[in-house]
Amino acid sequence: MLCRWRQFRGLRWTCLLVAWGWLAVSTAGAQDSGPSIPGAHPPVTSTFQLTGVGSCAAAGCHGGDGSKKKADGTFDFSNSAYSVWIQRDPHARAYEVLLTERSRNMVRQLGKGWHAAHEESRCLVCHSSLEPATAAADHTVPKWLAQTEVLHDGVSCEACHGSAEKWLAPHTEHTWRDRKSPADRAALGFVDLRVDLVQRAQTCVKCHVGGPGRDVNHDLIAAGHPRLNFELSAYHANMPAHWSQEADRRTFPAAEDSRGSILEAKLWMVGQLTTADAALNLLTVRAEATHAADAPAGGSTAAWPEFAEYGCFACHHDLQSPSWRQQRPVKGRKPGSYPWGSWNFPLLKVLEPADSPLTQALEKLERTMGRPAPVVSDVLPQARWARELIATELAKHTTPESLTADRIRQLLQRVTHDGQELSSRDWDSAAQVYLGTVALYQGRLQAEGQLARLKVPAAADQEFFTALETLREKLKFPQPPEAPAQFASPRNFDAQRIDVIHAQLKKLEELVGKDSR
Repeated sequence: MLCRWRQFRGLRWTCLLVAWGWLAVSTAGAQDSGPSIPGAHPPVTSTFQLTGVGSCAAAGCHGGDGSKKKADGTFDFSNSAYSVWIQRDPHARAYEVLLTERSRNMVRQLGKGWHAAHEESRCLVCHSSLEPATAAADHTVPKWLAQTEVLHDGVSCEACHGSAEKWLAPHTEHTWRDRKSPADRAALGFVDLRVDLVQRAQTCVKCHVGGPGRDVNHDLIAAGHPRLNFELSAYHANMPAHWSQEADRRTFPAAEDSRGSILEAKLWMVGQLTTADAALNLLTVRAEATHAADAPAGGSTAAWPEFAEYGCFACHHDLQSPSWRQQRPVKGRKPGSYPWGSWNFPLLKVLEPADSPLTQALEKLERTMGRPAPVVSDVLPQARWARELIATELAKHTTPESLTADRIRQLLQRVTHDGQELSSRDWDSAAQVYLGTVALYQGRLQAEGQLARLKVPAAADQEFFTALETLREKLKFPQPPEAPAQFASPRNFDAQRIDVIHAQLKKLEELVGKDSR
């Protein structure tokens, strides 16, 4: 579904959100065994206990009304963090979702082996602060934890900032920020999401993409769970901020202009890489589970390949013949092959040169996964190697200084140019091109210090906004009464729409080039 994002004069930016399924965010404690990222903040692998949000809600802590100011006269956003979360953030209602009729129906559809959704650990690991390692073998919650109200808090403070047993008291002291190093805070189980955008992104993708113990597979989607379409910069913009957005921007200054910030563009780049890494990690977990199922003592029932990793609408479309799909085959894709990774990977080829090791590794893996029966022993080393290469790229983004305004302009030019071919592949690729164009255009203005143009657009901006609005309209799903909301799909994404998208991207490319001169 398309939802509104960031209003400028004459246009509301839009982003892709999946109704209901977008409420999930990760538990901070669990880590996968993938490649380490040089320069990243120390990983948090805490086994400390959850304390719940009750201690955060006091007016003198994080439950204020937003009026408290610091010594320098600026507002103390941390004082109202809880208030913003409980009143405006859908994560606060993540547990409640499990009590709805839709959730009950999903469990009925899934059948034997599934508990009520609000008692099922496979649901609670992303709809509460439950960590996969804490769940019982039968997918229930340990009695000591079920008897508390902690899980009822939904995706709360500790889901993102780590179990607070050891850091709750120290973080109220004046020495917490100035004298405690990242390593000291991490040792107490605290996850600091301010400076390291890679860690911020990794906190989100563990549920919004998936990972060990958190797997929204084809069975869940068929039972009624939304597909996980995650794009970091769009989600980041849509969540009500319980932190100072101005301070966030200042943390990532543009080298060329002290008024500028690279935050928006950096969020998009880090999001693309981190999402791809999480998807590859999940692919590895699924492939390894298949190996276990093949073993004599293996009790796994893992499906292979997992259809949730493929483009939904390659199969879920009409079967008319002749059709525009037969007349306009996708370049480089054999008819009848499986379009693997259609959401998580298409724009990495924009970030990387065509002959880069990462691009070549992903193209090789895409060909392997596009076969009717991918060989697990081929997939595993290819996925692991691609993750190593992504870790190298992510290492460049663990510090604030990693982008220039000129680099952002180049990326925007490439997205609008290369996107013309990518959008022919499928709806997923076209939607990612649109979201990337929005993020980089705003990121470019932000980096150049032209924040006024975000409020009072120049003439060139108006043309840009009009083209983006046309793109958004062509990507929208049919809505009621034309189609039930829960079954909406881009079934009308056809050759005519693709031609319009091409024309608008061509126009956007020209506008970017003109504005760069």
